[in-house]
Amino acid sequence: MNNILNLFAFASICSLVTIAFAYFSEKRKKADMAMVFTFCLLWAIFTLFILSDELGFSGRYPQFLHVNEPFELFMGPLIYYRFRILVEGKMKFNLLTVLLFLPCVLAVIYFIPYFTLSGEEKLACAGFQNIQDGIVRGIYLAIMHGQTPWFVFCLVLFIVHGSRMLSAEGIRMVMQKKVLVAYNLLWIVIAVTGYIISFAGQGVLMRVMVIITNYMIVLFYFVEKKYARLFLLIQEDSTETRYKRSMLGGVNTGAVVERAKELMEREQLYLDEDLSLRALSSRLGITPHQLSEILNGMLHANFRTFLNAYRIDAAKKMLLENENTGVIHIAYQCGFKSKNAFNNAFLTREGMTPTEFIKQRKKPRA
Repeated sequence: MNNILNLFAFASICSLVTIAFAYFSEKRKKADMAMVFTFCLLWAIFTLFILSDELGFSGRYPQFLHVNEPFELFMGPLIYYRFRILVEGKMKFNLLTVLLFLPCVLAVIYFIPYFTLSGEEKLACAGFQNIQDGIVRGIYLAIMHGQTPWFVFCLVLFIVHGSRMLSAEGIRMVMQKKVLVAYNLLWIVIAVTGYIISFAGQGVLMRVMVIITNYMIVLFYFVEKKYARLFLLIQEDSTETRYKRSMLGGVNTGAVVERAKELMEREQLYLDEDLSLRALSSRLGITPHQLSEILNGMLHANFRTFLNAYRIDAAKKMLLENENTGVIHIAYQCGFKSKNAFNNAFLTREGMTPTEFIKQRKKPRA
């Protein structure tokens, strides 16, 4: 029985590493990719430590004893921001980021003296019960046993924040997908159950919980794939809701610029050749005059310059990736109505024509 469980546990670790590199190899936003890759890889390493403890490797290699403890606190903030990226489509670094990651960093710093102990010294205070100083021992134990409560807190914090980020319609979309609701609730149940089992010292049950947890993480990779369209709709709802709330007290110029950029980057409105100042201002809930003033004041650009910047960036990418596609075809694909308009806009922004741009990039570097 033990051998079978160990085999499944090791297989689940390999699956986690595979999923980590699968995320890393996909074309995703850097913050999203780094978050998931770090989470999966760290969790795989932590699982390896748990498995090694159960198999008695700690006694043979005491220098690795409790090395994983402070780093496990990072799992809570990582899962919080992973889910926030799914809902918002991006990650913002603010005071909350500092508050969530600060305890994790402080825990690592606090463990540094322990990391410097020899293997024999670590064995002597295995589990931290033999440390004489009560305060020092208490902090070590708080860090070791505080990982699951911290993880659950971060998960609940996301659920609370997530419900505030979405409109009533957005929440309804999520609640209708019972698989997603059950998945989140199951995470809390698994975390609490695993926490209780760790105190009970049940080695077999602990390995079972580790295997379930690992495959829960692997499962989410496929859940995310299946509901990719839903997550895009949730992100759009979150962005729209956040924007509307920011405008309640009048025209929030910063929010207008941010929302305009999101519409261009996420919905690629610039590809519409008929997109006008009036059409964009209508999407933003302000007048054309207000939008023009905001673009000039905040970005020092008029509407046409703002729009063409996105079109030219898209065209540059297509020119390099699709060498056999004609310039005029790319111009139309990027929202320009004529080759002449495309050439003029490209020359204004890049200081050269599209043809010159291609030749320059093809020119071998010395």
